[in-house]
Amino acid sequence: MGYDFEFRVNPMPAFNLDGVFYCKVMEMVPYKKPVYSWTGGPEKGVITLDTIVEWTLEAKDKGTELHLIQSGFKEENVSIFSAMFNGWDTNVKKIITLLSQSK
Repeated sequence: MGYDFEFRVNPMPAFNLDGVFYCKVMEMVPYKKPVYSWTGGPEKGVITLDTIVEWTLEAKDKGTELHLIQSGFKEENVSIFSAMFNGWDTNVKKIITLLSQSK
């Protein structure tokens, strides 16, 4: 635990985010559950988004059920919450498509 990583996307000034997200692994259960913090802001050292992302994988019948929770949004994060909700929906669908193509 405690492994730090970051990822970058295009800056999102409308959401007060410079596009750099700083993450730290908080929990890892191989093949079942990764949990990590996800923070970002308008510049390095200024955090306006401080959330936790939790993925849970559960074997079901002939496949796997995915639960994804991103928590910790504050009132000032309402607009980014909506954008991330749509972003997760789009990206999870892409993951499903890629997984079905690999069979």
